Amino acid sequence: SSVVCRLPFIVWVPFYRPQTDAASGSILGGHLTWLSSPWDTRRVLRTAAGLLVLAGLAWGGRLLATRWRWRIGGTDTRGRPDPVRREAGRWLAQLRDTDDAATSHGKAVSDLERLRYGPRASWSEPGEVFQRARQAWKSSRRRERSARRR
Repeated sequence: SSVVCRLPFIVWVPFYRPQTDAASGSILGGHLTWLSSPWDTRRVLRTAAGLLVLAGLAWGGRLLATRWRWRIGGTDTRGRPDPVRREAGRWLAQLRDTDDAATSHGKAVSDLERLRYGPRASWSEPGEVFQRARQAWKSSRRRERSARRR
């Protein structure tokens, strides 16, 4: 036998339903009917799995888009500099704004400068360089926060 549960917010749905149906037509009505129907374990698991798949697709799409943006290179359709150099410039500016930029970010800054100003032949893998820059930036923010607390 399956466990049937009612979600607590379903109690308020009939009260607001005439107003929402009038405002949005029958589009929202179908979703409210689906939400207000009984939930069993299988339905909860299927809904959670669907949400996890959607979140994974969004995360993977974002990761793929950034990797492709760096690999395409060249200039974009408006003639702006290539995306790798732009991203390196953005990370350089963020790292220079930190208090301890000169002392702790030496390797990350030098790799970013090579990406920003150097020839393509001298570049390291941009994804790894940006990951190191992000880690350096996070560590400097942690140090700044801990120094403010003292």
